[in-house]
Amino acid sequence: MNPISDSITTYTPRSGHTATVPGCFTKTWYGEEFLAEMRAKAAVEATAKAANTVPAPRKELTTDDIAELASKYDPKHMSQEEYDAFLEDMVERGVLREDEIRRLGYNGTIVSSGVTLYCTDFSKLPGWDPRMRLLSYSIDDANGDMLDWMLIRSIMEPVNATTEAGLDTVKETNDAHKTLYSVLDAIQIERGR
Repeated sequence: MNPISDSITTYTPRSGHTATVPGCFTKTWYGEEFLAEMRAKAAVEATAKAANTVPAPRKELTTDDIAELASKYDPKHMSQEEYDAFLEDMVERGVLREDEIRRLGYNGTIVSSGVTLYCTDFSKLPGWDPRMRLLSYSIDDANGDMLDWMLIRSIMEPVNATTEAGLDTVKETNDAHKTLYSVLDAIQIERGR
């Protein structure tokens, strides 16, 4: 494992700093500009919740959309770059919101928080062995198989968090995982035709 001192830092105007450790897809965002951006997003979300507004409903993909996506993406073999492009496509098509994709592994982001997840049915896990004790949550460990990785993420139900707002966010993310799994599964079925 590479020490954090080997990290490579880049700066993007209006977004702040990004640090990566060589050989690791995980990125860390930091700096005043990043914090200001996150504060602004939090304020917008808080205002929306205070106004009791509901996010726009997710758009349903047509069979033509699925066929087009199946010609572009292989859910069982995706690089991080392909997965990022896929998530961007989902935002453009209204299936996901831009604020959700960072919580779904966009740019290799791993979000950790004080949340308890509960797997509702371990038998649904690909390659599940009852002797297994730990599940991997890293995109790196998916080895490009985003369909199975998203299945694992989608069946983990949030049951506890350090705050009520945190639990709401995790529930929204879980819903996005389920939506994304449904799309990836439809693409895989289309590719098998």
